[in-house]
Amino acid sequence: MSQQALIVRQHPNPAFVLGVATNLLYKHSPFKEMLTEYFVGGLIGQIQREHYFITFEGDEIVGFTGWGL
Repeated sequence: MSQQALIVRQHPNPAFVLGVATNLLYKHSPFKEMLTEYFVGGLIGQIQREHYFITFEGDEIVGFTGWGL
């Protein structure tokens, strides 16, 4: 199995980013215990402020990182 370099970047489509982040995180603690308004609301804020990165391995999305200041 060959490994490709990880690429960390943002994406120009906020709706795409929200879908990616939600899909990656919703099954994992602490996100699965959160009310939707807090979980999705937090992601929307990160995306609107551009406080996030998506991690790609080749064409595959393998991670999401978001932060708040």
